[in-house]
Amino acid sequence: MAQCWSKSVLSDIKLSIETDSTDEAPSVTVLHHLGLDDEVVTTVRWDELDRSIEPDHLTSLWIRCSPRRLPPS
Repeated sequence: MAQCWSKSVLSDIKLSIETDSTDEAPSVTVLHHLGLDDEVVTTVRWDELDRSIEPDHLTSLWIRCSPRRLPPS
């Protein structure tokens, strides 16, 4: 997901995937300022997504899709 420019956008993304107490919270890779001197690539817990980084227009996410959440073939 590209252009995750605000904490409210991150929060909306986080809330769009339902997890319950039996699910292990997924992790997400944050790609911030790729190709610049202050580039950061880090992995954060799903529940910390909108609290652990200061996003801007050069913030993207790589979210691993869980096979349990894919529709049946």
